[in-house]
Amino acid sequence: MRAKILIKGVLLTFVVVSVAYMVVTELSNESVTLPADEENVVPVVAAEMATSDVSPAPAKVQPSGQQRPSHRIIAYYFHNTQRCKTCLAIERLSEAALREEFGHEFQSGVLEWRVINMEEPPNEHFVQDYGLVTSSLVLVDTLDGEQRAWINMDRVWQLIHDDEAAFKQYVAEQARKYLES
Repeated sequence: MRAKILIKGVLLTFVVVSVAYMVVTELSNESVTLPADEENVVPVVAAEMATSDVSPAPAKVQPSGQQRPSHRIIAYYFHNTQRCKTCLAIERLSEAALREEFGHEFQSGVLEWRVINMEEPPNEHFVQDYGLVTSSLVLVDTLDGEQRAWINMDRVWQLIHDDEAAFKQYVAEQARKYLES
């Protein structure tokens, strides 16, 4: 009987300490809320809001005077209004990996970077479109404005804490697969 009470006490203490640790850890992550005018949010065009597929904006003339390429990869970074340090780091490193590896593709318009607050009303459809649960990096392969394939790159959450080089390599490899398709 005494052993049973002792085990209960140890387990209860373990639970209380674990919960306290989680609370302290979460509070130390300092959630950041950016004012709307400072967010790097790309507005969603009406054509994108009306359908569940990803339609490109009307053709824009590239700096070289050429029309947008028919095969494009759109790298979306979806986030919530409340943003933690990890979410901001994933956004920063994802964009850096893509721009470092594919500078020419950005210049030519083959690769685009879009940051979208998925909690804003015109963007809420993306949650269902891509099965978003939290901040996410999603690559979308389009051809002639039609979505061909997409991937939610959920490994970024694991790699952000492990190794910056492995994180950037993962992002670049996934983008390269779509760019070469």
